[in-house]
Amino acid sequence: MTLKTLSITLILFLFSLPVNAQVVAIIGQDTLTLTDFRVAYLDVVKKPGIFDSKELREKVLNDLIDGRILATEVRKTGLLPDERIKNKVNHYGNKVLREIHYDRVIKSGIKVTEAANEETYQFTQEQRKISHLFFKTKKQADSVYALIKTGQPFEKLAATVFKNDEKLAATGGDLGWVYWDQLDYDLGMTAFRLPVDSISSPVKSPFGYHIVKVTSWKKNPLITRQQYELSASKTKVQLVSKIGEKMAAEYLSALAKRSKIQLFPEALKKLQTNLEGKLKRQPNQMDQTAEIQLSDQEIKVIESGIEDIRNLPVASVNGKIITASDFAGAMTYLPYSVLYSGFGNTVDYVLRDELVNQESVQMGFDRSDTVRAKTELFETQLLELDMRWILIRSVTITDDEVRAWFELKKGNFPGADFETMKEILHNELLNLKKQQAVPEFVAEKKKEIPITKNVTIINDYYDRLLKR
Repeated sequence: MTLKTLSITLILFLFSLPVNAQVVAIIGQDTLTLTDFRVAYLDVVKKPGIFDSKELREKVLNDLIDGRILATEVRKTGLLPDERIKNKVNHYGNKVLREIHYDRVIKSGIKVTEAANEETYQFTQEQRKISHLFFKTKKQADSVYALIKTGQPFEKLAATVFKNDEKLAATGGDLGWVYWDQLDYDLGMTAFRLPVDSISSPVKSPFGYHIVKVTSWKKNPLITRQQYELSASKTKVQLVSKIGEKMAAEYLSALAKRSKIQLFPEALKKLQTNLEGKLKRQPNQMDQTAEIQLSDQEIKVIESGIEDIRNLPVASVNGKIITASDFAGAMTYLPYSVLYSGFGNTVDYVLRDELVNQESVQMGFDRSDTVRAKTELFETQLLELDMRWILIRSVTITDDEVRAWFELKKGNFPGADFETMKEILHNELLNLKKQQAVPEFVAEKKKEIPITKNVTIINDYYDRLLKR
């Protein structure tokens, strides 16, 4: 059998594999499966203003091929990822594990009735003006609630409960106007079911216990059945998300109780001192939509803060040591609001995530093809970015090239001599060569590497989805 015949046989075999394992491209000795494509394509089409099309599918496939070529080149040249990149990939893989854990263990058990969905839709059309009293423990909340039932004024109790918060003490615990989706599930359902001027019994939230009073409300006056039906799917997503948050918190609380967690106070104190004041900006709405809620600069600031204590053990979870480096890496995927709220909450979330990581491995989720595809894509993107920077930084130009560029364009500068235009043309040509560096490099590599694509597999898969 000739080499050519062997290649054709291999290609036919790969393209006959089960749907998700089918290979949509072969790049030298590397392969891209339909799962690899689906993971990358989802990241593209979920962006605002981007819509599925055969042209977009082929463009994404070509971009993935280019990315694999650049990442492979980094490996071939010995420019393997340093320890920080390896840590980034590891922590990203853990994040994917937690997402699968949530989908299979928590979300799969959520059932939403039509009645509950309609009630939630009504809530999304309202605003409530609420006040609250907050307590760390149920015992504290119950004792104050007993006083309310004896007739003690809510506002007077707020002055005592919030003695360390002048604003809340002075306003009777007023939180202002809120929307249902701004509150966690139990708090939201309680506040939006209460009649005006009513006071709730203690309600548990991830932060503690609340006693809620509704002082006023506003409602969209024109709510029709048609409006609900148009928004039903969106409402269900919101409701499932809120219920999921509640169920996940309860699940994690039970998981923590049956786990062995050991904190090293002196090490944690040192870590807290090193990280103190590193994150200064206020949380914002954009944080909630971002996969990584820290900017590159903020990540660098955190990494520099733990540089001299990277290997310092700060905790142990079921016998596994968590170092300062592990802790900093885990911070990358925490909600920014948690990081900003204080070191104690950050520690709780890092340990919580580690518990889920360990259970996910025990459940075999780390063997999921989705985990492999997402983690490989993330690593490829990091390596691809490194190679792009290497190529761009390596661009240089000579005086002869600038002079040739001047000769080519001097008609655009009547009366100007070379020396006058030299610096401007130097920068212009340098920027142009930098823009061309990566595409030219990839084009040259494609001449050396055999590449086979099968876009038909991709189109068949998505066309079938659209027909459902």
